Amino acid sequence: MKAKVSLPKSDSLPDTRPTCRHDVELRLAKKQSSAHAYMRQSQVLALVPFSAASLWRYVASGEFPTPRKLGPRITAWKTDDVMTWLESKEV
Repeated sequence: MKAKVSLPKSDSLPDTRPTCRHDVELRLAKKQSSAHAYMRQSQVLALVPFSAASLWRYVASGEFPTPRKLGPRITAWKTDDVMTWLESKEV
C-alpha cells in the first residue's frame, strides 16, 4: 500500500515562477551579468520590446548601447550595458 504524501496548499507557497519568456531571459541575463559577459543579438532581442531593425536604428541614433565586434562575424553587447539600459527604461 502506498503512503499518502501531504503537499502544502498552493496558496501558501510564493509564486516565483517566471510569467513569460521575457522574465526568464531577464533573470538569466542578470545572473550571468559580469564585466566580461557579452550578449548576442538574439539574446538582446529576447529582452527588449522591439525588432532587430529597430535595435539597429536605436544603436545608430545613440539611444541604445553600441555593440562590440568580437570577431569578423561576431557582434555582441556587453551584458552590463544592456542591463543598465533596461533598468533606466523601467519605471
